Amino acid sequence: VFTDEEVRSIIDYIFSKKFDLHDLGILLAFQTGLRAGEISALRYSDVDTNNKVIRIEKTEIHYKDDKGHTIYEVRDFPKTEAGIRELYVNDDTLEIIKKIKAINPFCEYLFSDSSGDRICGYVFTKRLYKICDKLKINRRSIHKARKTYATKLISANLNERFIMQQMGHKDISTTRNYYLFNNMSDEEKKKQISMAVSY
Repeated sequence: VFTDEEVRSIIDYIFSKKFDLHDLGILLAFQTGLRAGEISALRYSDVDTNNKVIRIEKTEIHYKDDKGHTIYEVRDFPKTEAGIRELYVNDDTLEIIKKIKAINPFCEYLFSDSSGDRICGYVFTKRLYKICDKLKINRRSIHKARKTYATKLISANLNERFIMQQMGHKDISTTRNYYLFNNMSDEEKKKQISMAVSY
């Protein structure tokens, strides 16, 4: 996963320049833990700003057609049954969505290009790779932002059922076994060890 220091560097970098939809999609991934396919399938009608909730009901899928071309499309149900959920968000997330709407006010999907075509999920990973390269951070996919989010929720000792709901998992063991990582920097690890064994 990304360390707290790396996340801060990525966020600072994105805020240091003019916003575009690709960057805002990355911020949204770190703030919500959404899958890339869920991000690219988000519609404005899925966002309930009054209740600070995003309804997740769709996802992007991709497959090869009979000519070998990759087709990307939105299907009317998420990756798993547990993926249908209300994702609780904070004011920072709603602020990101406000910035998205300022750039892209007229399309159905939050993430659409200038011609109105929906931006596919893989595009966010490509942009994140570029940012990692620029900041000299090891490349990680947008899915690692999801794992970073899950690690933060577990580390904050949130209720396990709530974490499962936020992540769209059926079982907390999925979250614990595949999404919990130590995201401390080497300096933080050294401090923790020093505090733990100091006399």
